Amino acid sequence: MTAGYSMLTLVSVLERFNIPSAKSEEDIVVDVSTSSPSIKSVETRLRNLTSLISDIRIFMRLWGLLGIAEWGVQTYEQPPRDYSLRQIAYAQVLVNVFYQILENLAYLSQHKVLRFGNKAQNKMWAWSCRFWAAHVALDFCKLWRIRQLRSRVKGTTDSEEREWWRIFTTNLCYAPLTLHWSMENGGALSDFIVGLLGTTAGVLSLQHAWRSTAA
Repeated sequence: MTAGYSMLTLVSVLERFNIPSAKSEEDIVVDVSTSSPSIKSVETRLRNLTSLISDIRIFMRLWGLLGIAEWGVQTYEQPPRDYSLRQIAYAQVLVNVFYQILENLAYLSQHKVLRFGNKAQNKMWAWSCRFWAAHVALDFCKLWRIRQLRSRVKGTTDSEEREWWRIFTTNLCYAPLTLHWSMENGGALSDFIVGLLGTTAGVLSLQHAWRSTAA
């Protein structure tokens, strides 16, 4: 994730060097381009690699329903004691089931394994991201409820506080991305913004994984 979004950010920067410009109104008929064959070649190769990484990431999520099923069973057997957190947990399991099913169908159709047409694929991609958006919204509700509960109890550790802010910041990055990809006709965010938000979320997740391994 970190590598893919970092490359997307870099590609969007390189792309700016390939945009033709004119010196003045009198020179408007002259194509004065700041691009160069070498920059264009690097941009094309990195864009292809970015697409490959994205494809691999989605392929690896094809089995995500197994993890969601395990998560659902754990939530059912050991639900949060707080009523609000318990309902949020159940809702998150449910929206993730729909998210994963729709993404799998869209991905397999894109690769001609299933026979859904392009229009149906676009709808499935969009609705998949809408369920992801619902998950992020529920995460904000969960964080708000956790903050409420912690305010009543003294002795919150620094690690708990750091983890709360990590999840909050990560979801701040995810929220605009989920809305961007929820639109069937394309979102309003540029590749640079998408790459920047994704890179930030990826780095935060990478740091968390690193700390967890070290612990």
